[in-house]
Amino acid sequence: MMKYNLFNKREREYEIVLINACIVNDGFSDYYTAEQVECIKSKCINEPKLDWFSYGDPLHWFDVPLVGVNTDNEIFIIDGRHRVCWMNSKNMSEIPVAISNSTKSFFENKRIIFKPVYSLDMPCEVIPQKTSLVAFDSKAGVSKIFNILKSKKN
Repeated sequence: MMKYNLFNKREREYEIVLINACIVNDGFSDYYTAEQVECIKSKCINEPKLDWFSYGDPLHWFDVPLVGVNTDNEIFIIDGRHRVCWMNSKNMSEIPVAISNSTKSFFENKRIIFKPVYSLDMPCEVIPQKTSLVAFDSKAGVSKIFNILKSKKN
């Protein structure tokens, strides 16, 4: 186990939350055939991919999956299906995901329980190279750093 800061490469300003893995898994199995799911799972049973991580100091960064809600009000994985499968293979009951404000509202309206999270002990010990720095634009970077510092006070 190793603690990592959490972020999403594609949507840096989205909120990172912990959500019950079953909720994300339901969306996963709704979008892919059983054969596709098995193929993805077969690629995700060992150690995580190095490109899911970025160098950080004092904590390294883990790129969380991006989850959304489609026009049929179904939860789906926009980006990160392999990461979801890997976390499932490690029996994580809650997984970190990035969500938009509209997805957050959907969860609240459906009474889906989630909680904001900024760092998490992950079931691995990946140490990324120093060249894989997380690059933030200034607004998102300041916001992320503020949230991390705020969470450490609590």
